Amino acid sequence: MAEYFLSLDLFQTLADVNRRIPQIWQGAMGDAYSAEAARAASAEILRCFPGVYRSAVASPRFMNMAAVYTACARQAMQNLGLALQPGQVAYHIMLQHGYAPFYEEVPDALRGLSKKYRLVVCSDADHLMVDRLMPALKVERVFLSEDLQCYKGDPGGRFFRRVLSALEIPPNRLIHVGDSPADIQGARGAGVAACWLNRSAQPWPGGAPPARMLHSLRDLL
Repeated sequence: MAEYFLSLDLFQTLADVNRRIPQIWQGAMGDAYSAEAARAASAEILRCFPGVYRSAVASPRFMNMAAVYTACARQAMQNLGLALQPGQVAYHIMLQHGYAPFYEEVPDALRGLSKKYRLVVCSDADHLMVDRLMPALKVERVFLSEDLQCYKGDPGGRFFRRVLSALEIPPNRLIHVGDSPADIQGARGAGVAACWLNRSAQPWPGGAPPARMLHSLRDLL
Protein backbone atom coordinates (compact mmCIF):
# COMPACT_ATOMS: atom_id res chain seq x y z
CA MET A 1 0.00 0.00 0.00
CA ALA A 2 1.41 3.41 -0.99
CA GLU A 3 2.39 5.74 1.83
CA TYR A 4 1.27 9.35 1.76
CA PHE A 5 3.11 12.35 3.14
CA LEU A 6 1.56 15.43 4.68
CA SER A 7 3.64 18.59 4.39
CA LEU A 8 2.93 21.35 6.90
CA ASP A 9 3.94 24.97 6.80
CA LEU A 10 5.29 26.14 10.16
CA PHE A 11 4.58 29.79 10.94
CA GLN A 12 0.91 30.80 11.20
CA THR A 13 0.05 27.19 10.41
CA LEU A 14 1.55 25.39 13.42
CA ALA A 15 3.12 28.29 15.37
CA ASP A 16 1.61 31.72 16.05
CA VAL A 17 4.27 34.41 15.59
CA ASN A 18 1.75 37.16 16.37
CA ARG A 19 1.97 36.14 20.02
CA ARG A 20 5.61 37.31 20.03
CA ILE A 21 5.07 40.83 18.64
CA PRO A 22 5.79 42.55 21.98
CA GLN A 23 9.04 40.64 22.45
CA ILE A 24 10.18 41.38 18.88
CA TRP A 25 9.85 45.11 19.33
CA GLN A 26 11.04 45.24 22.93
CA GLY A 27 14.29 43.78 21.62
CA ALA A 28 14.44 45.99 18.54
CA MET A 29 13.30 49.28 20.13
CA GLY A 30 14.74 49.05 23.62
CA ASP A 31 13.72 52.00 25.80
CA ALA A 32 11.69 53.50 22.93
CA TYR A 33 9.27 50.55 22.99
CA SER A 34 5.54 51.06 23.33
CA ALA A 35 2.66 48.77 22.45
CA GLU A 36 1.35 51.30 19.95
CA ALA A 37 4.74 51.66 18.25
CA ALA A 38 5.08 47.87 18.11
CA ARG A 39 1.70 47.49 16.42
CA ALA A 40 2.52 50.15 13.85
CA ALA A 41 5.94 48.68 13.11
CA SER A 42 4.56 45.14 12.76
CA ALA A 43 1.84 46.34 10.40
CA GLU A 44 4.39 48.15 8.25
CA ILE A 45 6.68 45.09 8.10
CA LEU A 46 3.72 43.00 6.95
CA ARG A 47 2.81 45.61 4.34
CA CYS A 48 6.36 45.61 2.93
CA PHE A 49 6.90 41.85 3.10
CA PRO A 50 4.99 40.63 0.00
CA GLY A 51 6.91 42.85 -2.42
CA VAL A 52 10.29 41.95 -0.93
CA TYR A 53 9.36 38.27 -0.89
CA ARG A 54 8.31 38.32 -4.56
CA SER A 55 11.65 39.94 -5.43
CA ALA A 56 13.49 37.25 -3.47
CA VAL A 57 11.58 34.47 -5.23
CA ALA A 58 12.38 35.96 -8.64
CA SER A 59 16.03 36.75 -7.86
CA PRO A 60 18.59 34.63 -9.76
CA ARG A 61 20.73 34.72 -6.61
CA PHE A 62 19.17 33.25 -3.47
CA MET A 63 18.35 35.69 -0.65
CA ASN A 64 17.90 34.03 2.72
CA MET A 65 15.26 35.18 5.17
CA ALA A 66 17.79 37.32 7.03
CA ALA A 67 18.24 39.34 3.84
CA VAL A 68 14.48 39.41 3.17
CA TYR A 69 13.62 40.67 6.64
CA THR A 70 16.47 43.19 6.57
CA ALA A 71 15.11 44.61 3.30
CA CYS A 72 11.59 44.71 4.78
CA ALA A 73 12.84 46.45 7.90
CA ARG A 74 14.80 49.00 5.87
CA GLN A 75 11.66 49.95 3.94
CA ALA A 76 9.40 49.89 6.98
CA MET A 77 11.68 51.94 9.22
CA GLN A 78 12.13 54.52 6.48
CA ASN A 79 8.37 54.72 5.92
CA LEU A 80 7.74 55.18 9.65
CA GLY A 81 10.67 57.52 10.22
CA LEU A 82 12.18 55.25 12.87
CA ALA A 83 15.94 55.30 13.43
CA LEU A 84 16.33 51.55 13.99
CA GLN A 85 19.02 49.40 12.42
CA PRO A 86 17.34 47.14 9.81
CA GLY A 87 19.68 44.25 10.55
CA GLN A 88 18.84 44.37 14.26
CA VAL A 89 15.11 44.53 13.53
CA ALA A 90 15.45 41.50 11.25
CA TYR A 91 17.42 39.60 13.89
CA HIS A 92 14.77 40.13 16.57
CA ILE A 93 11.96 39.16 14.18
CA MET A 94 13.72 35.94 13.29
CA LEU A 95 14.81 35.16 16.85
CA GLN A 96 11.28 35.46 18.20
CA HIS A 97 9.92 33.13 15.51
CA GLY A 98 11.74 30.43 17.45
CA TYR A 99 9.71 31.21 20.58
CA ALA A 100 6.31 31.31 18.87
CA PRO A 101 3.77 29.10 20.68
CA PHE A 102 1.92 26.37 18.83
CA TYR A 103 -1.76 26.84 18.18
CA GLU A 104 -3.75 24.96 20.79
CA GLU A 105 -5.02 22.21 18.48
CA VAL A 106 -1.60 21.39 17.01
CA PRO A 107 -0.37 18.59 19.36
CA ASP A 108 -3.59 16.57 19.15
CA ALA A 109 -3.97 17.20 15.43
CA LEU A 110 -0.44 16.02 14.66
CA ARG A 111 -0.90 12.89 16.77
CA GLY A 112 -4.06 12.07 14.85
CA LEU A 113 -2.62 12.87 11.44
CA SER A 114 0.51 10.82 12.07
CA LYS A 115 -1.66 7.70 12.16
CA LYS A 116 -2.49 8.17 8.48
CA TYR A 117 0.36 10.25 7.04
CA ARG A 118 4.09 10.57 7.29
CA LEU A 119 4.63 14.16 8.42
CA VAL A 120 7.16 16.72 7.22
CA VAL A 121 7.53 20.48 7.73
CA CYS A 122 8.15 22.82 4.79
CA SER A 123 9.01 26.39 5.73
CA ASP A 124 10.34 29.56 4.16
CA ALA A 125 12.76 30.09 7.01
CA ASP A 126 16.37 30.24 8.17
CA HIS A 127 17.59 27.88 10.90
CA LEU A 128 17.59 30.69 13.48
CA MET A 129 13.81 30.82 13.12
CA VAL A 130 13.00 27.12 13.47
CA ASP A 131 15.69 25.10 15.24
CA ARG A 132 14.36 25.80 18.73
CA LEU A 133 10.86 24.64 17.77
CA MET A 134 11.69 21.43 15.94
CA PRO A 135 12.25 19.08 18.92
CA ALA A 136 8.64 19.59 19.97
CA LEU A 137 7.28 18.53 16.57
CA LYS A 138 7.13 14.82 15.85
CA VAL A 139 7.87 15.00 12.13
CA GLU A 140 10.20 12.97 9.94
CA ARG A 141 11.88 15.74 7.98
CA VAL A 142 12.18 19.52 7.96
CA PHE A 143 12.70 21.33 4.65
CA LEU A 144 13.81 24.95 4.86
CA SER A 145 14.29 27.58 2.18
CA GLU A 146 17.74 28.29 3.63
CA ASP A 147 18.78 24.69 2.91
CA LEU A 148 17.00 24.23 -0.42
CA GLN A 149 18.10 27.69 -1.65
CA CYS A 150 14.64 28.50 -3.02
CA TYR A 151 11.21 29.51 -1.75
CA LYS A 152 7.84 27.80 -1.60
CA GLY A 153 6.33 30.66 -3.57
CA ASP A 154 8.33 29.84 -6.71
CA PRO A 155 5.57 29.44 -9.32
CA GLY A 156 7.45 26.65 -11.06
CA GLY A 157 7.39 24.61 -7.85
CA ARG A 158 11.18 24.37 -7.36
CA PHE A 159 10.89 24.07 -3.57
CA PHE A 160 8.34 21.28 -3.68
CA ARG A 161 10.10 19.49 -6.54
CA ARG A 162 13.19 19.32 -4.33
CA VAL A 163 11.08 17.99 -1.45
CA LEU A 164 9.58 15.31 -3.71
CA SER A 165 13.05 14.35 -4.88
CA ALA A 166 14.35 14.07 -1.31
CA LEU A 167 11.38 11.96 -0.26
CA GLU A 168 11.59 9.90 -3.47
CA ILE A 169 7.85 10.09 -4.13
CA PRO A 170 5.63 11.32 -7.00
CA PRO A 171 3.52 14.47 -6.56
CA ASN A 172 0.29 12.55 -5.99
CA ARG A 173 1.64 11.16 -2.69
CA LEU A 174 2.19 14.54 -1.07
CA ILE A 175 -0.38 16.97 0.35
CA HIS A 176 0.73 20.41 1.53
CA VAL A 177 -1.03 22.61 4.09
CA GLY A 178 -0.15 26.28 4.46
CA ASP A 179 -1.63 29.65 5.37
CA SER A 180 -0.38 31.76 2.44
CA PRO A 181 -1.23 31.89 -1.28
CA ALA A 182 2.49 31.29 -1.92
CA ASP A 183 2.14 27.85 -0.32
CA ILE A 184 -0.76 26.98 -2.60
CA GLN A 185 0.76 28.36 -5.82
CA GLY A 186 4.17 26.80 -5.26
CA ALA A 187 2.75 23.38 -4.44
CA ARG A 188 0.48 23.55 -7.48
CA GLY A 189 3.53 24.34 -9.65
CA ALA A 190 5.00 20.99 -8.63
CA GLY A 191 1.75 19.09 -9.15
CA VAL A 192 1.13 18.78 -5.39
CA ALA A 193 -2.38 19.15 -3.93
CA ALA A 194 -2.54 21.96 -1.40
CA CYS A 195 -4.94 22.95 1.37
CA TRP A 196 -5.24 26.57 2.46
CA LEU A 197 -5.37 27.00 6.23
CA ASN A 198 -7.49 30.14 6.54
CA ARG A 199 -7.83 30.69 10.28
CA SER A 200 -9.28 34.20 9.95
CA ALA A 201 -11.86 33.43 7.21
CA GLN A 202 -10.30 35.76 4.64
CA PRO A 203 -11.47 35.67 1.00
CA TRP A 204 -9.14 33.89 -1.42
CA PRO A 205 -7.02 36.69 -2.98
CA GLY A 206 -7.50 35.62 -6.59
CA GLY A 207 -6.43 33.11 -9.20
CA ALA A 208 -7.22 29.41 -9.14
CA PRO A 209 -8.50 28.44 -5.68
CA PRO A 210 -6.81 25.82 -3.50
CA ALA A 211 -7.96 22.20 -3.52
CA ARG A 212 -9.42 22.62 -0.01
CA MET A 213 -9.87 25.41 2.52
CA LEU A 214 -9.49 24.71 6.24
CA HIS A 215 -10.17 26.84 9.30
CA SER A 216 -8.21 24.66 11.73
CA LEU A 217 -5.88 21.69 11.59
CA ARG A 218 -8.74 19.75 13.16
CA ASP A 219 -10.47 19.96 9.78
CA LEU A 220 -7.80 17.63 8.38
CA LEU A 221 -8.70 14.92 10.86
